[in-house]
Amino acid sequence: MQTRSRPFSVQDDFGRVRRFLTETVADRDSPNWGPDRWDLLRFSRHADEEASGIQGWERHVRLWETTEAELVGAVTPEGRSTFFLQIHPIHRHLELEMIRWIVEHDRSARRTESEAPLQVCAMDTDRTRATHLTAHGFAPHGPVNRISRRAVRLRVPPISLPPGYTLRAVRLEDPEELSRLANTLNATFCRSKWTADNVRVLTKAPMYRSEMDLLIVGPEGDIAAFTTVWVDSHHRTAIFEPVGTHPAHRRRGLARALLATALQRLQDLGIDTAETSSVPTNTPALGLYRQIGFEHAGDEVAWRHAG
Repeated sequence: MQTRSRPFSVQDDFGRVRRFLTETVADRDSPNWGPDRWDLLRFSRHADEEASGIQGWERHVRLWETTEAELVGAVTPEGRSTFFLQIHPIHRHLELEMIRWIVEHDRSARRTESEAPLQVCAMDTDRTRATHLTAHGFAPHGPVNRISRRAVRLRVPPISLPPGYTLRAVRLEDPEELSRLANTLNATFCRSKWTADNVRVLTKAPMYRSEMDLLIVGPEGDIAAFTTVWVDSHHRTAIFEPVGTHPAHRRRGLARALLATALQRLQDLGIDTAETSSVPTNTPALGLYRQIGFEHAGDEVAWRHAG
């Protein structure tokens, strides 16, 4: 079957890629992203571009189609120099061509040698992709993302909040709350990326559910902890992203209470599996997930190009 590649357009192709991911990620052992991560690429990682209408990230995406215009593969970016492959299972031979495009694209797009090194990420169990990456001069550089999963049906231990704290959903109609949430996100992750407008953009993602966007509010009305749960009803899975506690409110069991409440709500929705992810060096986060019943399910490994 003949195939061809072409550029990606957010306006024309975002929904097509999303449907492709929904159809091909039959389970979480697939090498492909779920549609939740595709949503987050556009509405979280590139929230500023979404708000402005200037979709600069689209030039780092490439599509592969049959001559009948059936989508069979895509290169997707996370950051300027990190790429992932999304592929139909019967077309894995195309990965060699896709990796070659990544190398050539990075060479033409790289502005300075001081930019982050080119890398392609793959699950540690994906031997086919490891073979293809090795053939193009990539070598494993170590795990960058640890995946943990939990069966939702398992009993969730009740967790009480400290006095003065309350748990509820985000109030999207309150602009001051969105600003407070943005400030808490920045303080928690030591960034300056988030604004109230970015938070509003995130709520436009197809998989966003306001009732699963949870907060714990402190005694003074400040946002102490937060999580957003992305529910994939088609596959009966859910992803916690992000999960965090403001530095001033840590070591009080707030994140555990959020996770426990969210898992109870997922049981009511008939979801089978919940997933979290974290950098492998984030020992507190990994310990939290183990306490609430999550188990290590695999690592995403960064493969760096030698060129």
